[in-house]
Amino acid sequence: VPMSPWANYTFRVTAWNKIGESFPSSHSSVCTTQEDVPHKNPDNVEGRGTEPTNLVITWT
Repeated sequence: VPMSPWANYTFRVTAWNKIGESFPSSHSSVCTTQEDVPHKNPDNVEGRGTEPTNLVITWT
């Protein structure tokens, strides 16, 4: 997804599984991009569910 520097974005998430596609999530909080792209991809990307209805993604 092309993104612009110093722009405000919100995100919605949709999931798929063997049953089908979920409804989109609510909009995220507003996120503002930095002035330039990161110099590398994030490290230690992990995804885990803390409850059957959510997914938490973390990185460094």
